[in-house]
Amino acid sequence: MIEIYSALIFHLLTRIIMALAVQKTGRSIHEFSFERSHKLIRGFLLSHFHLFLQASLQSVEAVFQRLVDIIADMGLSSNVTETVKLNAQLA
Repeated sequence: MIEIYSALIFHLLTRIIMALAVQKTGRSIHEFSFERSHKLIRGFLLSHFHLFLQASLQSVEAVFQRLVDIIADMGLSSNVTETVKLNAQLA
């Protein structure tokens, strides 16, 4: 059960960070790749886990802000133009 809950929490965390990246960039959520964002978040958290051990809430907030910046810059789908066209057709 712990593994299932962990996977659900990580999935929701990925969606929340993607939503924050959408707000930051003004792009559509459909332009972002969940898979790419998931991999970026996983790698970022693995390489920055030591920062979560610091007591300061400011340091945790700074870590998540950097993570949102990374997703905003690098989490876009590799095929953004086709995604935008598809969304326009569905709208």
